[in-house]
Amino acid sequence: MPFAALAAASLGLPGPGQGAAQLCADKGRMREALEAAGVPGPRFARVASFAGASRAAAGLGYPVVLKLPSGIGSSGVVWVEAEAVWRRGWGSWGGAAARALAA
Repeated sequence: MPFAALAAASLGLPGPGQGAAQLCADKGRMREALEAAGVPGPRFARVASFAGASRAAAGLGYPVVLKLPSGIGSSGVVWVEAEAVWRRGWGSWGGAAARALAA
């Protein structure tokens, strides 16, 4: 989306601004911006580790949805019923999350 916004601006075409496109490329930043603007949405937390995710899920309540910050569509999305279930899967999902957060 940021590339499309840059291309549209360069060609004088209508489209989202670069700032809006950058927000859309990062789910956490987008949720924070929407919340700050008073737009209702689901409760959320940004996390970078299993411990952080565990604390956030306990505070939010199960079930939770884990999403990579920069994924598109449903890539990197995991529905979690209880901590015991996703503790087993954190190794594969958490590795992808760590790579996405480091990018």
